[in-house]
Amino acid sequence: MRMPRWTLSVALVVLVGACSHHSSGGGFVPLNNNGNNNNNNNNGVTDPHILAALAVLNQSRASVGSPPLTVDASLCSCALQHASDCAACAGFSINNFGTCAHGDFKAGNTCGATAENQGIQTGVDSTSEDAAFQSINSAMMAEGPPPAGQDNHWLNITNSSETAVGIGLFIDINGNLWVSEEFR
Repeated sequence: MRMPRWTLSVALVVLVGACSHHSSGGGFVPLNNNGNNNNNNNNGVTDPHILAALAVLNQSRASVGSPPLTVDASLCSCALQHASDCAACAGFSINNFGTCAHGDFKAGNTCGATAENQGIQTGVDSTSEDAAFQSINSAMMAEGPPPAGQDNHWLNITNSSETAVGIGLFIDINGNLWVSEEFR
């Protein structure tokens, strides 16, 4: 059995290893599952920010020849919980992100995921959420392939064994975007 893996790093765009809907002002916005269009691997997830993030992840995967991920609504709910728990643990401060990152995942709350990425970016509102996710993803992809026997964000995103993802996007009252990506 493969052990769950997680990765951690910190910067202006702060990264640590994360699908769910976004929230604003410290509260939750429920995931909208009313749609049923599976043409874009969205499995009924209709939130435009989640779908934009999925497209970014799949572009990154395509760049190395990995097949596209499908979004999984249950993993998205889990990812949102992981992102908001990380934010709360950190006191909604980027300075405490590294201490709190992957707390749920390391405690065994993996929701069936085998890998997790988490990251944070400051100065985000609903109009810049997609660009902020792209920035976090770019930083993760810039890590490149890890040394043999190690994991990192790049590997979690491009791993062709992973077929589904949950994406959690949580914007706190301070304008920090907390991202969690759960891969299965």
